[in-house]
Amino acid sequence: MTRHLNSKLSTLSNPLSNSNSYLLKVRRQRIITQNIAKNLLIIFSLSCISCADPETTSQNVSTPATPTAPQNVSTPAASPKIANQEKCNIYAYVVDEDPQGLNVRSSPNSNSQILGKIPTQETVNAIASSGNWVKITNASGGYQGDGWVYSSLLGIATRGYDTNKVNIYANASNNSQKLGTIPTNTSIKMLGCNGEWAQVEYQGLRGWLAREDQCGAALTTCP
Repeated sequence: MTRHLNSKLSTLSNPLSNSNSYLLKVRRQRIITQNIAKNLLIIFSLSCISCADPETTSQNVSTPATPTAPQNVSTPAASPKIANQEKCNIYAYVVDEDPQGLNVRSSPNSNSQILGKIPTQETVNAIASSGNWVKITNASGGYQGDGWVYSSLLGIATRGYDTNKVNIYANASNNSQKLGTIPTNTSIKMLGCNGEWAQVEYQGLRGWLAREDQCGAALTTCP
């Protein structure tokens, strides 16, 4: 009788113990699942951060700006080259009878810009010659800058020292042929210049006049 009762009690207690065992297994499985989920969340977060870093870095890296050429930079205009230009250094005076004065131009041609005017009989320093034009500077009156004037509108007077005439040469040299003579204290037309020599014309005689025989003043007699 006692044995039979114990058997029944054992039978009744087994389902309870089995139920408790099952609940423990479920609870453990839930804990394991939660831990796995947490670990997966941590791993996923770290992987996202590592993926975002290169993009963030590339966005923050500044690239040097490509230099651009300056716009609308103006450069000074180069002076035009004059063909067949001869340097010289002589003095002459204006013989142009225009009451407004002699035109001084920017280039040796009649179409170039007029820079200014020089009155008649003013003295100028001729510093270059090109064709029928002479470059002048340092006028005694009127326009004071550099510029070009038509050479035949300038004049030179002859001045002999101990003679009453001066020699005219074929070239700008004392060793060249003598073409003729011109009386002293005579106003003659200027055609050009080379060095300290003046190319002149007087009564159909064309040639070169030496520096010592020149007088560049219109209103005074050179000694």
